[in-house]
Amino acid sequence: MAFGMRPHASSGRASDTILSIEFHHDRDYRNSENYTADLKATSGVLTVEFQSNFIAYTCTFSSRRDVPYDKNKFGCPIRVYYKTPFKPDLELYLGEKLLYNVFANYIIWEEHERTDFYYNTTMLQAGCQHEAQTWKSMLEQHKEKHVLHKDVWGPKNYRSCFERHGSIGTMDQPYEILNRTGPMHLIWPTDHTGVYLFNVKIVDPNYSFCELTARFAVETYGVLIRDDNTVVVSLVCSFIIILLCSFGYSYFKYMKIFGEMLYYKKID
Repeated sequence: MAFGMRPHASSGRASDTILSIEFHHDRDYRNSENYTADLKATSGVLTVEFQSNFIAYTCTFSSRRDVPYDKNKFGCPIRVYYKTPFKPDLELYLGEKLLYNVFANYIIWEEHERTDFYYNTTMLQAGCQHEAQTWKSMLEQHKEKHVLHKDVWGPKNYRSCFERHGSIGTMDQPYEILNRTGPMHLIWPTDHTGVYLFNVKIVDPNYSFCELTARFAVETYGVLIRDDNTVVVSLVCSFIIILLCSFGYSYFKYMKIFGEMLYYKKID
């Protein structure tokens, strides 16, 4: 049996299904004593806004590539607006058959070791009883053992922070363990966009005897980036030069007029 996981955006997957929405009003006016007044009191303007979870059905990929990415190997990245919190939903497959959604705890890491994304929840906010495991702490534990990055943390050495044991530690650190139902998610940088190639691994030791891992890519968009600041710098410098020249001209003009006034005053 071949098990596999498939991540996708937590907001859903684009499909060809036509969505129909019906609006209805439940007020019964048959026993109304003042139909006109009741109708006016329950009438108004309804505004409905639809926001697509995906920009398009076609695979678009930005030319701004800050990491190597093989589109043919990994497929289309999940496009996420840079202000939108993100958490992947994991689905467990047996071959091509969807078994169920994954609710177990999992961890992610960026394949090119990018660290310009953030976790929204601290250990204290997550409800930990003591300091939780993090990538930094797990790598530190294995730095002398020459273990591969992907093997330093998993079901074999996962320890829950919700069971009280040992010292409390530093609880204001980001909580880096995700699951489907928790409030934890990723936050993107606001000064640049990028492509992230993530690995995901189930760390719950009771979930499966298999090591369940998957890969997925995310491309953020929406940050306005100036490719060249030369024009802005040139305009600012030009404005400063013009301003200084104006002050200089005004100063020498004033001194000339003041000198002439002194000259004629001496003659008188």
